[in-house]
Amino acid sequence: MDMLSRIFPENGFLAPRVMEEMSRWTPFADEGVSGALLGIANGMDIICHRDACLPVTRSAIADSGLDLPASIQSYTTRAGYLDHMAQAISAGQKAITTFPTPDGLFDDTAFLVTPRLQRWLNHRASLPALVPPENMPPRRLVQGREQIASALQTLSLPAVIKAADDAGSSGGAGVAIARAARHRRRALRRFADCSAIIVEDFIPARANVCVQVAILPDGSSHLIGGSAQICSQGGLYMGSLAGPGIGLPTGSEALALTIAARAAARGYRGIAGFDMLEAPDGRLVVIDLNFRPNGSTPLLLVLARLAPERGLPLARFAVCNSSDRLDKALPRLAQAFAAGWLVLTGAYDDGIAPARLRLVVLAQDAQHLAQRLWQLERSGLAILAPRRSPLARTRDRIMAWVHGRATP
Repeated sequence: MDMLSRIFPENGFLAPRVMEEMSRWTPFADEGVSGALLGIANGMDIICHRDACLPVTRSAIADSGLDLPASIQSYTTRAGYLDHMAQAISAGQKAITTFPTPDGLFDDTAFLVTPRLQRWLNHRASLPALVPPENMPPRRLVQGREQIASALQTLSLPAVIKAADDAGSSGGAGVAIARAARHRRRALRRFADCSAIIVEDFIPARANVCVQVAILPDGSSHLIGGSAQICSQGGLYMGSLAGPGIGLPTGSEALALTIAARAAARGYRGIAGFDMLEAPDGRLVVIDLNFRPNGSTPLLLVLARLAPERGLPLARFAVCNSSDRLDKALPRLAQAFAAGWLVLTGAYDDGIAPARLRLVVLAQDAQHLAQRLWQLERSGLAILAPRRSPLARTRDRIMAWVHGRATP
């Protein structure tokens, strides 16, 4: 599987906007996520915010070697987005939403996956219905504000706290890892007004991976691949790695197919990514189910499509900020796009906040990858990554420079 059009039905169109009612636990409070799939939509129609599909962005995606969507319907307001949806639905197309959708926007028959099913599958309280008991983390559901306050004040440390409401979550934005007493207080401020939370035991994992599966229109499940996740100390998703040496834990692919089959039986169709940890004793623990394209979907599809022909088998998905506007930042990357090691899958620039780029960096090996990431930093991009000491950053840059002298 190397393109979305091979996964979704022919009459499907991508409707990837986060609706305001469901936006609380998303890491970005703007329209940028509507363009997250722009570079991998291929022959599919997509509705995308104007600032997430600027001409300079479309041009750079094409220069990266990716095919632009068959049709891009741009909008600037919620009403405009819904108008485009209504037009496509009236023409007989099925909406493929990538985040939980509130009821009442359109009839259930307008969606590939009904809003109610999508919300249930992505709800953290639904995990036990889809994951085998032996792969469940020790967890408990806490409901009610008083009970939540009491649970957080007496929390045994370390622990993981997760919001458990219909808004869904992405990028780890609805997750907090509490290691110290101050983290208890921080979690109390963050989750005090939730209707429900889930408290899980903290697992010191040997591996943190996302295994992705495509559930095709006929209900069959096919593996897309897997990636190692890069996360902050607090659990925020910051990118992924895939390719040689990024091995998946034994049994993780079979476990992903088991979960996918259970979701398919309930009517789900599309991409799903399952976050798993490998515990110290080797046991696989499923910590999150994402029934939608997610952060590493572009990484895996770009890797499958471009890596073999370019001879660059290792890949890193990176979200970057630029203080320059896209019309200045993207031209500086033109040589990297032409060289084949850098691929733009999406970008967002509203002229107010720093411009944001979604990039896949292809490399020969880990040292080559470090060199390429350093080049991106030198070009003026700030790569979203876990905080590291100045000494570690300096060491990486020295190593990238040393190996870069012999690696064009």
